[in-house]
Amino acid sequence: MTTHDAFGERLAAWFEGEATADGAAVILEAALERTAARRPRAAWLVGLRRSTGGGMPLGRSATRRFVSVAIAALAIAALLAGALLLAGQRRTLPAPQIQCVGSAPMLCGYGAGDWTSTVFASGLSARFPVDGWYVRDAPDHVEFKIAPMTSVATIHLDPIPAAEPWLTDPDTPASIPILLDWLTHDGQFVVGPTWIDETNGFPTTTFDLRFKPTGHACRGIFGTRANPTGRDVIPDCHYLQRMSLMDVGNGHVVAVVRSAYDSRPETLDRFDAAFAPVLESLRLPATITR
Repeated sequence: MTTHDAFGERLAAWFEGEATADGAAVILEAALERTAARRPRAAWLVGLRRSTGGGMPLGRSATRRFVSVAIAALAIAALLAGALLLAGQRRTLPAPQIQCVGSAPMLCGYGAGDWTSTVFASGLSARFPVDGWYVRDAPDHVEFKIAPMTSVATIHLDPIPAAEPWLTDPDTPASIPILLDWLTHDGQFVVGPTWIDETNGFPTTTFDLRFKPTGHACRGIFGTRANPTGRDVIPDCHYLQRMSLMDVGNGHVVAVVRSAYDSRPETLDRFDAAFAPVLESLRLPATITR
């Protein structure tokens, strides 16, 4: 009679008991939970521990070289990003003064860079894209010239109609429609078609002016709110002019007049094209725009 052999069952029970006796399953389970909650290491960090070919650990010196190359690459990338960022920003180098000529207020030449007014309006600035611009920074206006000195651009703040016997209140608010009506009513100029655009975000009305040949000297057209009887905003009235009136807000208007000394349209157009980047770079002080 054959008895039941329980040896196989006892052996299986012994193996199971040995596998769990030292807590190995608990340790494995805890390790799985911890690794599931952690992010895997980046591939470049894993690469620090492996060679590119056979998968053998890198030596200490090789690891240092790898880290050095990685740091150098990151530094170069940061420099390139900084250079691209600076390239899109406005240049802040001051325009070097070259020379000054004439009597006070003198006409001073400047190299390429940023220019800032110290007399006409403290804080007003512009950028010269090339060398050779000349500036006269006067108390009531500022003017710009460049070789061959056949044209000039002048900037005044808050032009107002000049006083006339029939005008009871010359200190009219400096609005563009009133200034245009005044030019038409005065009758000394042929006012060309107007076009409206923006200059540095400010609404700007531009038009050409030509003095009517009447045989008489031209009278003053505009003074300024700060100096109603001072220098005329259109000083060279017998030349071909191009006038821009910028509405800069808070009741202020900036008048920009370009004059061609030979009264030739091509001369005025050529100077206007050269002056355009300077005008676009014009920054007004906060005391005017706020």
